Amino acid sequence: MTERDKVIEAIDIKKYFPVRARERKTSGQSVLKAVDGLSFQIGKSETLGLAGESGCGKTTTAKLLLNLYPLTEGKILCNDTDISVLKGKELKSFRLQAQMVFQDPYESLNPRFKVKSILEEPLEIHRLGDKNERVDKVLEVLEEVGLNPANRYLESYPHELSGGQRQRVAIARALILRPSFLVTDEPVSMLDVSIRAGVLNLLQRMIDERALAGLCISHDLSLLRYLCHRSAIMYLGRIVEIGPTEALIKKRYHPYTVALLEAVPHPNPDYKYRLDNITGEVTSAANLPPGCRFYNRCIKRMKICQEIAPQPIEIENGHWVECHLYNN
Repeated sequence: MTERDKVIEAIDIKKYFPVRARERKTSGQSVLKAVDGLSFQIGKSETLGLAGESGCGKTTTAKLLLNLYPLTEGKILCNDTDISVLKGKELKSFRLQAQMVFQDPYESLNPRFKVKSILEEPLEIHRLGDKNERVDKVLEVLEEVGLNPANRYLESYPHELSGGQRQRVAIARALILRPSFLVTDEPVSMLDVSIRAGVLNLLQRMIDERALAGLCISHDLSLLRYLCHRSAIMYLGRIVEIGPTEALIKKRYHPYTVALLEAVPHPNPDYKYRLDNITGEVTSAANLPPGCRFYNRCIKRMKICQEIAPQPIEIENGHWVECHLYNN
């Protein structure tokens, strides 16, 4: 990725939440380290997948990139602008560049608004175009997301649409401002299996045609394999492995990545699952060990893993892993 193609750059970003005094007695730590030192880049026409168990920090990372949470430490650049220091008009201008598609189209669309009003609202907030120009943009974006003929949907309420149509309206709402960065959080998990491929193809086409930088959060590794150019595996606030999606799925260096992929149902009924590759419970992010965070669940743990946190190492071109198995 060249500097010219780079849209988003996260530099050692951290987000800590205070722990209440009652909880602190047993945690030994005054903060919950939801995100603890992430660094990555996302370029034009590229989608980065983010996977991991619930509570690992995926959604918090997305909210940091959208400037919905203030950073504890680090820096986030969007088109070479540090978004953490933006205020007033500059912050409002950033909102034009970064948009999000939420998991549940039932919740993300105002049930009292018709489709026309839902899509016009962002344009009105940012004072873009007059009344006729806004209607033209609404019709244009509805056509782009595959709701044809567009006029048919203008006067519809969300409850009058199918789940797939609602999600297409949600995507249209995110795209109507012509952003350069798009976050999708489990974008098809609420949809019927029969219509998921169509929505994923739409997202893929929009990211490619509009040269967007995309971040896709999902528990579904097959979705990341289909949609994302690169993927990152998170565990307790850290990225333990990141690389080209296909290489990461096929080679899976980190023991946690192996465990995640072994948990995916296999189409071959005779496939022998490696159920012994993960043990124990997830450590609390408010009570992290001094060494590797995966130590208590890893069957390949060594003494050094308990004492010293591993550092990222590049195994292959663009494929990084954070594990003592490869640091030695």
